[in-house]
Amino acid sequence: INIVPGEVDLLVDFRGIERAAIGETLERFETGTAEIAARRGIAIERISLMRDMPLTVPPEMVAVAEAAARAVDVPHRRLTSGASHDANHMAALCPIGLLFIPCRDGRSHCPEEWAEVEHLGTGTRVLLELLLRLDRGPT
Repeated sequence: INIVPGEVDLLVDFRGIERAAIGETLERFETGTAEIAARRGIAIERISLMRDMPLTVPPEMVAVAEAAARAVDVPHRRLTSGASHDANHMAALCPIGLLFIPCRDGRSHCPEEWAEVEHLGTGTRVLLELLLRLDRGPT
């Protein structure tokens, strides 16, 4: 922490639910880093590894997911999430949705991730009900 490095690799992940906000944040980041580089006489090389745009779950899918949770008597809430998993790819083919279950200490996508068997079962019951409702079609 107290050594001045000769080189630094910095990975930055900008996520959000509005394209314009992501674009503005990225623009400010690039402008700010360019100003710092000019002031300090250092070189900055920027490489964009990936640019996924946010997507919105169709309201109909949200409604079916909520109805499924109610049908199996599972408390639920709507979440805004930066997690898109395969949804970004699938959204080009069909309506998408995401179901989340609680993980210990909110830890996800890391070695410490842990979900209780009860929560896995509850999530599975909601998913089954959701799939059955989608299979039946609009009511």
